[in-house]
Amino acid sequence: MLNTVQSQDLPRRALVNLTAVKNNLPEKMVNQPSLYEMFDKALDQLEQADVDVSEWRRSGQDGPLHALEFKAKISAILMYFDIEQKQTQIGFHQ
Repeated sequence: MLNTVQSQDLPRRALVNLTAVKNNLPEKMVNQPSLYEMFDKALDQLEQADVDVSEWRRSGQDGPLHALEFKAKISAILMYFDIEQKQTQIGFHQ
């Protein structure tokens, strides 16, 4: 079981790793298993910190992604946390 410090650190580590993957994607197809492993590990860390990341998971049958598709997936996760951290309200407000 994770202690409080470890559980608070997991999202930070995950987001740093996601940013590193995003910043090191090749220009076309992503064929480097290490990038997918780092991405999957980051999502595992977020799940351990009780964050639902199921919509961003790759299915086991997915082949290589194009870098733009992979970057969009990572950007969505990073934007989610940016919005959450800033407690940005989304939608119509009175």
